[in-house]
Amino acid sequence: MTKRLRRVYRDTQGKCSACGRKLAAKETQHVGYDAAGVAVCVGNCCKKLVAETAARYAHMPPTYESPSDDAVLWRYTDFVKFTSLLATKSLYFTRGDRFEDPFEGAMGAAANRPKWDKHYREFFRDCVLHPPGGHVPPSEAHAEKEARRLLKEFKSHNRRAEHFITCWYESSHQSEAMWRLYSRDQSQGVAISTSARRLRLATGDDPEIIIGRVKYIDYDRQFAPLDESFFYKRLAFRHEQEVRAVLHKREDPPECGLVVPAKLDRLIESVHVSPFAPDWFLKTVQATMSAFGVRKKVKQSRLSKQPFH
Repeated sequence: MTKRLRRVYRDTQGKCSACGRKLAAKETQHVGYDAAGVAVCVGNCCKKLVAETAARYAHMPPTYESPSDDAVLWRYTDFVKFTSLLATKSLYFTRGDRFEDPFEGAMGAAANRPKWDKHYREFFRDCVLHPPGGHVPPSEAHAEKEARRLLKEFKSHNRRAEHFITCWYESSHQSEAMWRLYSRDQSQGVAISTSARRLRLATGDDPEIIIGRVKYIDYDRQFAPLDESFFYKRLAFRHEQEVRAVLHKREDPPECGLVVPAKLDRLIESVHVSPFAPDWFLKTVQATMSAFGVRKKVKQSRLSKQPFH
């Protein structure tokens, strides 16, 4: 599909773009153009409006939540990485298998692998036994053999190497914990303030980049969904209140990460310097931004304000 159609498919959020009706799970979505050439993504209710069909999908509601356009996002980083962002005018998306967290992209805890294998072996077996279009189903023995083969192929596939992620903290307020965690030198920390809408538009409104809130689960008791496991993390990380942008690149994925061009004037709402930074550091950040032609407000962190007793 074209980018135009993929945007419409993304933006419908499980609703018919013509009448606004919420689609049922597994209902067919018809993506294409109406008689006037307008891109549409409709349910069975309005499928007659589609004059030219580009694709059809069985609607499966996402298990993660998309933040609202005005959700406030923060990126806490150090001065070197901030300067790199200014110089390259791009965001760095880290490859899924390069994160320190061993559960990044995981479906569950290793001890529960047999349950997961059994579920998907039975799923593959059922698919093989019930071919579409009235074809004659194979024998039980053949279906079982194919199911085991498909499961083995899936398990050997390195999905983590094909997903690239940039992480943001969602909150209307700054977090002292984030300053301490993500500024290697706390006296030279920088935070970018933006919104979900700004992040989306800064990266070209690319429908391939999915922005969603992370869900925090107990992997000893739950499994992450197969296609959306990169929007799940362990309960131990829920203090991060993370929103992430995820890009899936199937062919020739780079070794460490992807550099995605970003329009910084759209991305940056404002820039804040660490509450632990000396006075001269704010002026240094201002001068560096000016040198790269980025004219946005630079503020001292509100956490640096002094109390009275």
